[in-house]
Formats: sequence, C-alpha cells, structure tokens
Amino acid sequence: MKLLFWRFAAGKKMKKYIASAFILIVANVANAADVASPDEIPVINASETTAQEPVAERWGGVYAGLSFGQAYLKDTAPATGNDYIYGGFAGYNAQWGHFVAGIEATANNADVLFTDGSGIRSELIYSGRVRAGWANDKMFAYGSIGAEHGVTNLPKPFSKDTTLQLGGGVDFAVTKQISLGVDATFAKYKKFADFTFFGQTVDVEVKKVQARLSYTFN
Repeated sequence: MKLLFWRFAAGKKMKKYIASAFILIVANVANAADVASPDEIPVINASETTAQEPVAERWGGVYAGLSFGQAYLKDTAPATGNDYIYGGFAGYNAQWGHFVAGIEATANNADVLFTDGSGIRSELIYSGRVRAGWANDKMFAYGSIGAEHGVTNLPKPFSKDTTLQLGGGVDFAVTKQISLGVDATFAKYKKFADFTFFGQTVDVEVKKVQARLSYTFN
C-alpha cells in the first residue's frame, strides 16, 4: 500500500513539474513575440531596392570647343576634293534626365580644292544646328539638323552657298567639364556653282568627319 502511495505522490509531482515547465515555455514564447512583433519588423519595399539614382546633369549648360578633321567634296561635274579642316564651336544644352537637346554654331576653315583643274575650292563652312539625343553620366549620343553656309572662291552671283545640314555624333566625358567626341555631317548644295548662262549647273555634296574637344561651363 505504501509503495502505491509513493508512486501516486511521485506521479503528481512529475505532472506538476511538467505543467510548470510548459507554462514557462509558453511565457517565454509570448515574451519573444512581444519583443519582435510583426508590426515592428521593417518591411523592405521592392521598388526601393531597384530604384536608380537620378542621372547627373553632366551635359547641361553653355559649352565651347575646338574641332579637327577631314572634309570630302564631290560634285556633278564630276570632280572631287578632300583635305583637312579645323575650327571651333559653341552652344547650349538643356538636360532632362537622359534626354539632352540644344543649339550649336560652328565655323570651320575648309580650304578644299577640287581635283578637276577648275581651280574651284571651298574656303569656309559655317553652320547653325539643333542637337538632341540620349545621355548618361559618361556619354552623349545625338543627331543634328540645321543650316550650313559655304564660302568658295567663286564670285557671289555664281554660287548658292546655304543648304540643309544633317548629322550626328557622340561625346564622351573625360571630367565634369571636359569631353572628347566625334561628329559627322552631310550637306548637299543644289546649284552650288550656277553657270546657267553657259548651260551648266553644279551640285555639290559636302561630308565632314571631325574630332572634338569641348569644355562645358556647368
């Protein structure tokens, strides 16, 4: 009988210990939940992790520079000519994110002689144009359209010297202000040399490819 009593008493104590341990575990879990409740856990927004820094407005502002390259002339006589050209340019760009647009004026010394023995040569080439394109912090790629004015050694009455110019190019940032680039343009002069009195007119195509060094005042 005593043995049964002790077993019964030991069983009650064991249940008591187990119950106490269970209550302690539950209390600890509840306390942990209070410490790191769902409301207090920071939520990471996917859009925040993928958001990009705004593009630095590297290309906006007034700029000026120097250019050097080659000019290629071809007329309907037929005759051709090519030679080195050099000059300068100045302009203004506005930038909205990746989009850049602006205006530019150029002037080049282009002493290119036609090879047909006529003695006709170009002397100066001016242009005014609009440039627009895509840019990031290191590069600006653009297309251009404007007017080109050519000066030759022909007397004025025999030379039509202004026409449409198309072009494009790319500039690469070296520093915040300095950039290097390549620019190409094409223009076709109708009746560039007008000798209608003698029964002849000459159309001329002018192509220019130039390296550019520019400084932006931003």
